[in-house]
Amino acid sequence: MPSETGESETRSARLRPEPSRSNRWIMGGLWLFFFGWCLRPIWGIDIFFHVAIGRYAFESGIPSTDILSAAHPDAAWAPFQIGYELLVAWIDEVAGLDGLRVVHAALFATGFTWAVRFFRRKTGTPWLAAFMTLIFLVLFEERIRLRPHAFNLLFEVFVLLPLASGAWRKSPSRWGIALVGVAAVWAFIHAMAVFWLIAVLGTVLVFGVGLEERRWGALVLGLSVLAIIAAPGAVDGISHVLSIQGDWAPYVPELAPSWSWFSVGTAFGVVSGLLPWLAVTAVLAAIVWRPERHRWPTIAAAAGLAFGGVWMVRLSYYAPFAIALVAPEVGRVLGARRLSHSMRALTVAMAVLLLAHVAPRYEGVNPWTETLYPDSFPDLEVDAMVDAGFTGGIFNETEWGGYLLYRLHPNCAVLTDGRVTFQQDVGELLRLDDRPEYRAEALEQAWKRYGVDLAVRRKGKVPEQPGWELLLRGPVADIWSRRGEANEARRSALGEVLRSGQRAPSGGP
Repeated sequence: MPSETGESETRSARLRPEPSRSNRWIMGGLWLFFFGWCLRPIWGIDIFFHVAIGRYAFESGIPSTDILSAAHPDAAWAPFQIGYELLVAWIDEVAGLDGLRVVHAALFATGFTWAVRFFRRKTGTPWLAAFMTLIFLVLFEERIRLRPHAFNLLFEVFVLLPLASGAWRKSPSRWGIALVGVAAVWAFIHAMAVFWLIAVLGTVLVFGVGLEERRWGALVLGLSVLAIIAAPGAVDGISHVLSIQGDWAPYVPELAPSWSWFSVGTAFGVVSGLLPWLAVTAVLAAIVWRPERHRWPTIAAAAGLAFGGVWMVRLSYYAPFAIALVAPEVGRVLGARRLSHSMRALTVAMAVLLLAHVAPRYEGVNPWTETLYPDSFPDLEVDAMVDAGFTGGIFNETEWGGYLLYRLHPNCAVLTDGRVTFQQDVGELLRLDDRPEYRAEALEQAWKRYGVDLAVRRKGKVPEQPGWELLLRGPVADIWSRRGEANEARRSALGEVLRSGQRAPSGGP
């Protein structure tokens, strides 16, 4: 005979509404819209060095020294995103850069669509959900590039936000097992980002209702930490990042605080700088409203996400997550229905702002068919270097370092790339190169210190000098070579390539 509890659960399951066909069509339509929105030419610099690292790892194992550096290849270094790098190296091998574009657009579209579902459930009204979606798109706009953050977004919307909202209480045992597995996989893909999972579990440990919930938080947190330790490359990668992160700030603008958006001087920058503070305000309102005891872990998680959104530009998009988590309290304070009506004009204004910011970038460019954003990378020039069989260390623009590695490693290494893992002496050389009157000296010092005998620089950026020869001037870059035997061989090989008509970048030395 069924128990009373079993009958109650069966009755609830019968009464629970099934997702309507129209809702499924809406979600499918949203996914297609987001996929089209995110399928863009590659402009971000990171994907290229990630592929290069993945290729090396497939052939030789996870590196422990900076195998991509032309200055200090024996210096200690460990990647903290090795799972992602192995995956993108494999996808690139199978489907090339366009395959990587499609996969990342699909990942982003899935994350955005699920985020809309989360916003709709937490806010309870379409206009509030629409407003949350628009501010999410505004704050995530600069993250739409081929990076591990595509996977971070999936972990955040499918795991982190439901965990923070208390969904684990429905089935603590299943959630515990799943979270330990997620910790291992997330650490393998992006070892630093998984700390947010640890932080949210910490809110249950500290603010859980009663001893049983706090014990669950402690157990799952402890097992998750062990899973992170067991993830290949995670511990070494985390240790390395913690050892160098103090040197990153001058070279990585996305690590700046959110108010750095104000210095952009545009309406988009002002709005992007203000929105994270909207999350802080919402969390403070929820705290003042004295939330129910079982909501304390959620409020604490929202406070952490709001802090992250203010603390760092790259985490600004956490602001709508924090707002959605405290939506029940904010709705009670301000009135959900009245708040929803007031969001209509703001939602439309936010959509106009976003379109005005994005549209000029793609004027005259078909974002769905272009592989590389025009003139972002010296692709024609590097084609010639590949065909001519160039080898050696390269003095390069930092934003081109990953692309050069993608095309030329292991035959060539670079002085700097988007990982920003160079040592202090290289940093000093790059700062010298920032001053036009010292660029010739910086190039000469790179040769004397590190044996770097190639340079791939923006066209016209480096002045002529006796010890170096301008081998090729392409549409985007100049290729310089240190005079000597190696240069003679390069000139000869490059001449054959150009005479054969294989490659013919416009212009010439």
